[in-house]
Amino acid sequence: MVAPSIGALPSAFMLDQHESIRRRLLTELSQLPAQGNVMDWQGSLAAAIIAAEAAGVDDDREERKYHRHLLRVLGDGLVHNLIPPHTIRALEPQVRRPPSLSAQHEDFEFVMETAATVYSYGLVPIVADLTTLLGTGDLVCTDGRQIVVFECKNRLAPTLVSGSGRVARQRERGERIERYLSTSSLRDENGVLRVALNMGGEHPQPNWPEVEALLRRCQSAPSGVGLLTFARGDYLLATRPTDASVAEQLDPVMPSAESMTLPAAAHYASLIDAATHDSPAPCNYPISADLRVELLERRILLTRVADMSLLDAQFEHEGVEIHLVTERRREGFTVGYGAEGQGDSEFLPSLVEYGLWNPIALSEMREFLIASARLMAGYHRGGIDPTVAALASGDRFSYATVYTDGSMTSINNLRDLGVRMDVPHDNS
Repeated sequence: MVAPSIGALPSAFMLDQHESIRRRLLTELSQLPAQGNVMDWQGSLAAAIIAAEAAGVDDDREERKYHRHLLRVLGDGLVHNLIPPHTIRALEPQVRRPPSLSAQHEDFEFVMETAATVYSYGLVPIVADLTTLLGTGDLVCTDGRQIVVFECKNRLAPTLVSGSGRVARQRERGERIERYLSTSSLRDENGVLRVALNMGGEHPQPNWPEVEALLRRCQSAPSGVGLLTFARGDYLLATRPTDASVAEQLDPVMPSAESMTLPAAAHYASLIDAATHDSPAPCNYPISADLRVELLERRILLTRVADMSLLDAQFEHEGVEIHLVTERRREGFTVGYGAEGQGDSEFLPSLVEYGLWNPIALSEMREFLIASARLMAGYHRGGIDPTVAALASGDRFSYATVYTDGSMTSINNLRDLGVRMDVPHDNS
């Protein structure tokens, strides 16, 4: 046996230490908010990220960088727990480049102090820099009825509000988001109308006990494989590494794609690197903590294999036959809908692929699309503009800037919140 080199030991030790930290934080996250304290947990998360920003003994920069990313993925778990998906989408960062916490020094301390004060007033704050999904404001806060975004400025309030510079750009973006989320409609600087439509109901949701049962089967199966069959041509596969080759593992259970009209595969582990507003990383599923750890560390992988043509449908609406037709395009899968011989409207990939990137049966997604197509057909048949009549109800959403003297500037009047920002801070 050849002994490992001394130089290899620190890296292996660091990997073990990093995984231990992630396991602890993920286990604590799985118990929130019923057990534990949201602010204490975010304080621990911030401390772990700051520690990973410091140079290590072996200076494995890539390992520390990815560890920091995984820690922020855990922060995303808090976002998915507390913030509605369409709000997350509006607040997403324009560029996903994580900020350095240690480089912010007192500024980040002020953010955390402000978060603690907000928490004491009954709003649950999420520190945006501890996530990958939030890119507007320093704190995104909620009490379950409203969303308040705070920019935290570690200085006294200015006597005049500037119309230029970084602060002004932040304020302008916050104003646009507030208008959109409050009214469900906004015309951007290019003249494009962006609207949030009321599609008549919530998106289908996964059957989490069913997903957990699949993962347990994968854990216990000698082959290291578990299969969940939603329908013929619609599968969710769970795998863990074994001594067998991939082919030996999968061939006995893997359905053939040859019989599928529009085969598609989605590797859910890729969501760990780039989660979306409505497709969380699998480690943030509401399942047992030990399984979430296995998914985060990629010791269990989830893969969706589906025939997207299962979304196709024909149905009658008000005496008219309507078709749903799925098509593969360069940008993804779309579903056209409309009466035969008339121009089709489309559901875009952002909606169509929701059922692919989440463990939801395509049959449920098809029913949702049918209901949505019926709603839109009714508007079109009546000559009603859906971008006016079908707007989603606006959110209770506010955006504000907080300064060290406790003063606050905001776009709307925030007195109804009953929150007075009075953050003790040493300005010496």
